[in-house]
Amino acid sequence: MSYRQILQIIVGAGTLAIVAPAAMGQTSGDPQAGQAVAVEQCAQCHAVLPGEGVLENPDPLPFDGAGALAFEDIANTPGVTAMALSAWMTSIHPTMPQILLSEDDLNDVIAYILSLNTERDI
Repeated sequence: MSYRQILQIIVGAGTLAIVAPAAMGQTSGDPQAGQAVAVEQCAQCHAVLPGEGVLENPDPLPFDGAGALAFEDIANTPGVTAMALSAWMTSIHPTMPQILLSEDDLNDVIAYILSLNTERDI
């Protein structure tokens, strides 16, 4: 087994460990704590507070090449769920720096982003 294959297995297992609870509806983050984490960790690139940087017609999923969207735009994008956010935030991709959050902080940021939804039921 090659180094790359081993690395893919490790990353996949780590992602599954974080995504599985969300997929089963077990995300229990605190939106207020998530806002504090977002302001500290995400605001360098994203507009994280309600009403900041909101686009009139944000691009649909996937976010490839979309740049750093406002969290409110992300929350109001069809298809965005706790599971989708968890998968996106724990995957390595070129449009976002690798920010390592604890499981609690990750769940809190996800809960915060979803709390910004104003256009649809979650």
